[in-house]
Amino acid sequence: MASTTVAPQTPVDGPDGGPSAGSLTELAALEAARDEKRRLLARAADVARSGNRSLPAGCTADDVPALLQRYYWSEPAAEVLGHEPAELA
Repeated sequence: MASTTVAPQTPVDGPDGGPSAGSLTELAALEAARDEKRRLLARAADVARSGNRSLPAGCTADDVPALLQRYYWSEPAAEVLGHEPAELA
């Protein structure tokens, strides 16, 4: 029989017993930062595909958006935001 591990949930309740507004606000802010990161990386891909930039061997211009998303996937949005698209490309 396979064993599964289930992590207990740690609910964050607000004063009325519902979800904490602070946690929802924080989640919304994180999601907004992730969306901005995606848009910035899309602009970086456009920069990388235009001009005379050399691409990695075996990589086509159509591969660039996925390549940049993969390259920066583990970077927190806060580390990526604030850079110019050309820097990221």
